[in-house]
Amino acid sequence: MPFFVTDDTIAVMGGTNGYVGLFDLETLDLTDELSFTNRCVHGIWGDGGGAVDAVGGRFSTSCAGIALIRE
Repeated sequence: MPFFVTDDTIAVMGGTNGYVGLFDLETLDLTDELSFTNRCVHGIWGDGGGAVDAVGGRFSTSCAGIALIRE
């Protein structure tokens, strides 16, 4: 499962079927977010200024990809 730690307390996580969640490292709470896709999230990274980008897609069929931005 790919993830990116935005600061000392929050990790943005991605996974299968378009899963995106925020994991609070202090409280251990996981909050699901809407990604509006059913394609798998393969990589997540941030710009250090608050924006987080994610990419993914499907390898088993038409190799269609996605790019998500969380600001």
